[in-house]
Amino acid sequence: MSEYTEMDDVVNLDSVGAAKAIRSRALSPVELTERMLERIALVDPYLKAYVEVLSDQARVAARIADAEIRCGRYRGPLHGIPISVKALYDVKGVRSTSCSKVRENYIPEEDATVVKKLRGAGAIILGTATTYEFAFGFDSPPTRNAWNIAHIPSGSVAGQPLRLRPDYALPGPQAMPAAPYGHRRPLMGLRA
Repeated sequence: MSEYTEMDDVVNLDSVGAAKAIRSRALSPVELTERMLERIALVDPYLKAYVEVLSDQARVAARIADAEIRCGRYRGPLHGIPISVKALYDVKGVRSTSCSKVRENYIPEEDATVVKKLRGAGAIILGTATTYEFAFGFDSPPTRNAWNIAHIPSGSVAGQPLRLRPDYALPGPQAMPAAPYGHRRPLMGLRA
């Protein structure tokens, strides 16, 4: 039985805390993934951070990670951790748009190298996060800032800054301009 019984317990973990809880078996990848998917279903209709949510794939990957960890085959700190990847990266069998009309129906036959490496480390891909078209541009994607929906997240990591909000998804590395977030100083190099 998990030590993390309430959604609030899980969503307040950062990626380091989640990795420690998974490794010690205080939390299972299945539980964590389910809580993250519940949260995405609850808030993404308003925040619009995801291009694609891969619920079924994530659940399968979480069950595999859980079984591996229980059998003593722990791969490292990303094993069992649910993450999102920028929609710029190809994800095998998933519409990979790069947030562009040019690729709106493109379905790659293999994962991008970074996605392969993340999966190889045991990370669970929750979905693809919004970005500017080909991660370059000035017209903001539809994503809203999780701290204040009157603001935009800005930058090519438009869907990713939502991970800074602990009740939405696990935090990860970020570097972004401050003004669109309502901050006076930039959040450069923030790490989990």
